[in-house]
Amino acid sequence: MNLFVEQYRKLLFIRASAEEKAEHQTKQFQHRGKRVYAIEKHALSVYTKKVCQLFSSEVDKSADYNVAQGDSHDEVKVVHYNEEVRKHWARSVFNVKINEADGKLICECGMFEHFGILCCHAIKVLIHCGVKEIPQAHIMKR
Repeated sequence: MNLFVEQYRKLLFIRASAEEKAEHQTKQFQHRGKRVYAIEKHALSVYTKKVCQLFSSEVDKSADYNVAQGDSHDEVKVVHYNEEVRKHWARSVFNVKINEADGKLICECGMFEHFGILCCHAIKVLIHCGVKEIPQAHIMKR
């Protein structure tokens, strides 16, 4: 039993030190890009370095999309317009539903539900609407 407790303490120490290291690297990280949207600045303050890099890559992907009115007032269509970048088998139109009560965005691609980071389609809608911060509903706890 004593051996188990000792091994468990070591495991907790390793996990805690890894998280402290990631937190330190995040504080030292500065985003150097050509453009930085207000939503990216907010991401720098709430996400770790790795997650922020993933978020920035999704912001870069969102540049290839345009926003159009959807079928209903709470739905927006995001249309891919750059044929040179898009794979020939990939979809070009995605519907993003906006829940105005809590500010949550639900995209057909399901990336947030699966991966925990907003997809480029939802990010494009946020940028198009002039949102400066990531909605609280989309900030996952560690």
